[in-house]
Amino acid sequence: GAVSVFPAELVDDFNLFASAFGPEYGDGIGAVIDVSLRGPRRDRLGGKLNVSFLSSDLLLEGPISDKQSFLFSLRRSYLDMVVKQVEDTKGGESIEIPVYSDYLGKYLWQRNKDSRFTFYLTGAGDESGATIEPSADAAIKQPLLAGRTSRKTRYHNQALVWDRRLSAKSNNKLALGHNQYLRHSVVGSAGDSRLQTDSLYLREQLQHRLGAQHEIFTGGMLQRSNYDIRAEGANPICSDLEPDCDLSGADRAQLDDVFAINGINAFIKDRWQALPQLTLIGGLHYSYEDFLDQSYTEPRLGLEYQLLPDTLFTAGWGRYNQFPEGSQVVENFGNPELGHLRASHSTLGLAHSIGADWLFKGELFYKQFADLVVTDPTVKYINGAGGRSYGLELLAQRKDTGPLSGWLSFTAARAERSIDAQNTSFPFDFDQPIAATLVLNYRASQRWSYGLTWRYHSGSPYTPVIGNQTVTDPDGSTRIRPVYGETNSERLPAYHRLDIRVDRDFIYDSFLLDTYLEIGNVYNRKNVAGYSYNPDYTRRKDKYQLPLIISFGVQFTF
Repeated sequence: GAVSVFPAELVDDFNLFASAFGPEYGDGIGAVIDVSLRGPRRDRLGGKLNVSFLSSDLLLEGPISDKQSFLFSLRRSYLDMVVKQVEDTKGGESIEIPVYSDYLGKYLWQRNKDSRFTFYLTGAGDESGATIEPSADAAIKQPLLAGRTSRKTRYHNQALVWDRRLSAKSNNKLALGHNQYLRHSVVGSAGDSRLQTDSLYLREQLQHRLGAQHEIFTGGMLQRSNYDIRAEGANPICSDLEPDCDLSGADRAQLDDVFAINGINAFIKDRWQALPQLTLIGGLHYSYEDFLDQSYTEPRLGLEYQLLPDTLFTAGWGRYNQFPEGSQVVENFGNPELGHLRASHSTLGLAHSIGADWLFKGELFYKQFADLVVTDPTVKYINGAGGRSYGLELLAQRKDTGPLSGWLSFTAARAERSIDAQNTSFPFDFDQPIAATLVLNYRASQRWSYGLTWRYHSGSPYTPVIGNQTVTDPDGSTRIRPVYGETNSERLPAYHRLDIRVDRDFIYDSFLLDTYLEIGNVYNRKNVAGYSYNPDYTRRKDKYQLPLIISFGVQFTF
């Protein structure tokens, strides 16, 4: 249901590697989404203008010469121009309408048949805010929340990529890029933080074919990131594994610093078809960064076995690491002696195709996590937790080869966490034992098409409030704080919703006009997002996600 920074019409392909991804990908302990963007059209200048109830976007693309072409897209929401904020006069809170925008540019120069240059521009921004009166329940429970809260984020990325065919057996890709990230957050009287990051990076990948059935990949990245941090405010020592996080009772901290982090990643990957039905994949991933002075060399293995002409068995295993959250490692706010988070992944998969129309996939996965971060009374944070996740994912996909297309996915999985010192385990915040998604698209004629998306997942776990207690803040005032039960020992009601879309096309000589109607949460399911409590935590009420939403729009394609 979120808005991607990549316009859908520019996405050429994407892959989700939920487990045991290869050594060519960067550091992370979870999963990888690999998105490929298509190139600009080469026949003539054209584009799209889309105007909907919530936002508008524009795409222009076409050739510059016989060897050069470009595309550029721009999008912005504008509901904030119509409705500035939503006020709860009784509750003493007003929420400002969020604003988002993004842009994407691509310039392609096919210098000759063996050499191509591509220049990318991407960027996005988000703004949100709220004002909380001192009389509001939220401010009574957390006095430092009184006042205006706002968050602004921006990022801008530029990259030049050189694809070159070195020989009949070798291809090389070299990329030089710059990324800038900016964030400014104000939380009532709790604090004000500003962060700016400027990163320069150089990426290299060489593909060399040793034989008809054997190829090797090598590559890596050098990166230097300059950080400028200005932060002052309450510093609650919290982690996502512990429910009690008290903002107003926390000590204050301050940081005014400029520093740089240098990092390197390198990998080697060997893909060898040892037998007509068997392909072996092996590799190593190396990473080093000089802020925490940590280096890792991690093996990643895989195999593919062609059981039948249309049936493929896969297996994979690997080790992974990830840098901790920035606020947990910077001076004054965190512990600069933390280590990286660690994980190992194992997976078994089976894929079967029926002609060009149907694809069926199943995958078993198991992930073991270690050195996760929890709080510590002496050094703020330590690598003192672990966990695991395991499950089965199924997919049935009807490809876009006829009037009906779509897919059905089903997942049965568990995600658990444990704190080393407590020797207990509990469901992770994102543990959803059952999840299912159905997507269908039907083109009834050249002019009419219909689509629907239905989602279901088990209710997310939460930690219940079982009582209250009186605490004294640093300024000597007292207030009521909750007493929590066992971590994530209860669950919200199950989540499900249905979204539909109807398109009506009008075809003219020089352009196409697409009018569409979208209805979100068709049967107005009241999905519970969580619970809010009165100031003494003796009563609670449901907090709901979005209700039924109707939107319409028009799109010009020329």
